[in-house]
Amino acid sequence: MYILQKGSVDYQVERRQNIEDKTKKHIKEQELDIYTRVIITQSYKGAFETIAQSESLGNMPLNTMMVDYNENLPLADMANIALDQKKNFIIMRNQSGFTNFQKIDVWWSSNKNGNLALILAYLITHSKKWIENDPLIRLHYVVARNDNYASARDRIKRIIDQSRIENIEYNIIKKQESKLEQEIYKTSSSSDLVIVGLPRNKKNRVDKASINKMKKLTNKHDVSLIVCAYEQIDFKVN
Repeated sequence: MYILQKGSVDYQVERRQNIEDKTKKHIKEQELDIYTRVIITQSYKGAFETIAQSESLGNMPLNTMMVDYNENLPLADMANIALDQKKNFIIMRNQSGFTNFQKIDVWWSSNKNGNLALILAYLITHSKKWIENDPLIRLHYVVARNDNYASARDRIKRIIDQSRIENIEYNIIKKQESKLEQEIYKTSSSSDLVIVGLPRNKKNRVDKASINKMKKLTNKHDVSLIVCAYEQIDFKVN
């Protein structure tokens, strides 16, 4: 885990050490298995670009990068940097923390992002705090009003069968794009975690409009993950 701080290294040595000490103390108190570093940088984008190119586990490059939602970060640029380095990109938006560890809502938007969202939901629900609470994954599949409901149902059932995830139920929603924000809020208001896909434009890039759209879709939820998959993932879990 990297903590990025804006500034000059020459004048921030003591501040950097204080942040690192406090973070390590918190990690120890919470009994978390996390390695952390504080990076003082003049450019968030430049620091992220360097990390994306250099970080690995031995000879194995890491395939996913996650950032905390912050409007001061160049999130669209970061997403494109990760994708250019053949990595998945995830934004975590934590507005008030988890209240329970029972229900995750996945909003399916594409095969790439949907597969990544499902595998994340599966892994999260099998962590200690979640599995103790008999967690449930709800998969919401939004279709255009003129789409055939039976065809959509067959597609989503096939997705679930292929995933082999057991603690899952599905919901097919016919809504116009303009109503999606209200639908997500209404349907997922009781969920502990909401996962949505970050769309790309016609040039296959993430732009600021996509980031702003995701901000609106997740504004009213306590904890959200906004995911952008580099490639389609095989999500068979067993």
